[in-house]
Parts: sequence; structure tokens; C-alpha cells
Amino acid sequence: MKKSVTLRIDQDEECVVAYDENTMVTFQIGYNPHHEKADDCEYSYYCHGFEWGDKTYSIDFIRGELSEGQKIEIEFGSDKEETVIPDKSLVKDEKRCGFCNKLNTEVDILIEKNFFNRICNVCVQECVKVINDKGT
Repeated sequence: MKKSVTLRIDQDEECVVAYDENTMVTFQIGYNPHHEKADDCEYSYYCHGFEWGDKTYSIDFIRGELSEGQKIEIEFGSDKEETVIPDKSLVKDEKRCGFCNKLNTEVDILIEKNFFNRICNVCVQECVKVINDKGT
């Protein structure tokens, strides 16, 4: 089911980002005292995401600058059509252990729960050892 996230700055609609169960959308608001652009532009926003399926994409939806006093509003769950065309850059899906960060090619077995949760046989063995040591 398609949903969308709407970003408004000072009540003006900046963008609408469509998503579904294969999309993750993140918003970042930042302050940088060493900003090299306009003097009144120390703040920035960034809307980014991931989309996975047969291929995994890093998606750059929109980014921009903010000034002090501007109001940002984010509305989730609307059914609006997407107003920005995402910049999809292919991200190589290097499957890694979520504990030791080793690649699947560096271990014998990599157990996958889902796209984000993985553990290798080495870490499982370490977990079993810790559990067994606690039991004595």
C-alpha cells in the first residue's frame, strides 16, 4: 500500500515522498556552525531513504538550507502523490553481520532475519559461550 510523507517549511509544501513496505524514509535536520554558505544559513535539512527488493537503492529525495525561525512540519500517512523524483543510486547490498560487521564472504554462515538484522556463525558461537559461562 502506497503512503506518503509530506515536508512543509513555513507552511509551504516542499515535497511529498511516496513510500511502501519496501521503503525507509529518514529526515535529518542539522546545525553546522562552520557552514560555508550564506551567513544566515547554518541549518540544513535532508530527506533520504532506502528501497530494497531485487536491488537495493539509496534514495536522495531532497535537501536544502534553513534559516533561524523557520518552521518545519512533517506529516506521515497521507495518500498524496509524490512531488519529487528521487535520485536513486544503487547501493551494493554487502551483507554483513550486525555484531562484528564481517562480510558474508568472510564467515561460514550468515543468518538473516530481515534486511537489517543479520548475525554470523562466529558471533553465534561467542553468544553461546557467554550464555554457557553465565550458567555456571
